[in-house]
Amino acid sequence: MSRAERERWARAEEAWPNLQAFLSQRVPDHVFGNMKALRAELDAAIAELDFDQRADIASECRNFLQSFKNQYDDREFLRDGLGVRGELPIDDRGRGQLGLARGKVVYDSFVASLRAEVEGWQPAS
Repeated sequence: MSRAERERWARAEEAWPNLQAFLSQRVPDHVFGNMKALRAELDAAIAELDFDQRADIASECRNFLQSFKNQYDDREFLRDGLGVRGELPIDDRGRGQLGLARGKVVYDSFVASLRAEVEGWQPAS
């Protein structure tokens, strides 16, 4: 593991520990894969979590997305910092933001599950 990879892991462990644990342990092979498979894996994994766990992960995911909104190393950070395996399909149209688009799918899945229980749920800042 390179120094940059170790630093990304340590940063994620400090800033987004619940998101890191969820992505690296529950869905690491699906985030960069087929979108339909990702959504199915997210639904199954989210169903196993209680409300507070989902709320914590959703809040951390929102903070992650905000942190990387204007950066272009999101794919590497997803891979090295959050334990996601694989590579995104090559798409030169907005390639730097593809990792964030996948992160948004994760976030939206959590929010939908939370709002099914509490109408209008919002993540903690």
